[in-house]
Amino acid sequence: MAYRVYNYFFGSPPQEKIDDVLLPGDDMRSDTWNPLPHLRRRALNTFVEGRLDSFLPFLGDYLLSYMADREQHDAVTFHVVEAWDDVWPDVEADLRWKLRLKFGVETENDSIMHTMRLRRWPKHSPPFWPRVSKWPRRKTWRNKARYLMGRVRTLFTKLRPLTAARAALLHACFPADQQVRPSVYYAMVIVNSVVVCQLCNWAMLLRFALIDRSDEYQLASFIIANKAYHFLVYGLIQLAQNAAIYFNCVLTDVGARHPCANTAPGRELGYWRDFTMELVRLCCVWYAFFLLRSSKGGNEQAFELERKRLGIMAGSASAERLKRLIVPEGAPKRQRG
Repeated sequence: MAYRVYNYFFGSPPQEKIDDVLLPGDDMRSDTWNPLPHLRRRALNTFVEGRLDSFLPFLGDYLLSYMADREQHDAVTFHVVEAWDDVWPDVEADLRWKLRLKFGVETENDSIMHTMRLRRWPKHSPPFWPRVSKWPRRKTWRNKARYLMGRVRTLFTKLRPLTAARAALLHACFPADQQVRPSVYYAMVIVNSVVVCQLCNWAMLLRFALIDRSDEYQLASFIIANKAYHFLVYGLIQLAQNAAIYFNCVLTDVGARHPCANTAPGRELGYWRDFTMELVRLCCVWYAFFLLRSSKGGNEQAFELERKRLGIMAGSASAERLKRLIVPEGAPKRQRG
């Protein structure tokens, strides 16, 4: 998303004409590459992989010792061991994947992809006021006119205050190159949990307006967050508030006029406004789900997006190496239901 906003400001990067854009392993560098986190990540990967290589075979032999009883018949033991040899490799691979995911271990391909994604990212956010050329040295009327026309062209083509604000807000709330800051995270949780003035629904509508609706990840994240906050706000918080209001109006004795006629849940003045906002929120969720269902998706689309972002020519050796990383050989194609 940040790259697309940057591309909107300054145009697409030139296509690479060389095939050594993607270098294997540690030779790949970005402009903001720091060696210390890379060395720490490599040390963690080596340590965890070494422990897994010794622990998982020991775990398999330990479990097999309970299944293959020494007192049972040899034929039974043979079939038990044969069935174990067929099942255990898949179980071991699944355990290894889950433990690596738990400890944050990256494979070689994951490390290469992480480095490539940071390779062409800009060091700083797009400026609110783009830089323009200096005043011409030869102050003829033609140079002055050309300079003024360049300033006007810059003003109308490169000055995008709404786009700059959108990029800054999205990077602060949903950064792709780092974790969300705790202060921003707690602020988003609080804003999305407030029912007063429909602040939670306004926050969701603002998020839907700012996200890139062609990105499947952002659409899925919006749908999941919307349903989660909706359950928290209206399934728990609003339920407790309405229950308190209901029991208050039922148990209050005011004589001939019952207080529930004016103070019961759903009788307040802004009820229809809240109901309309709820319908608008549901329409946004349904529209996001429709976009998600109609999107192409799959590893092929991820490869094309990554190739265009890195500025690699189609059909080059770098593009083939990138495709082998993103689209493994023999991977099943995505089926649309």
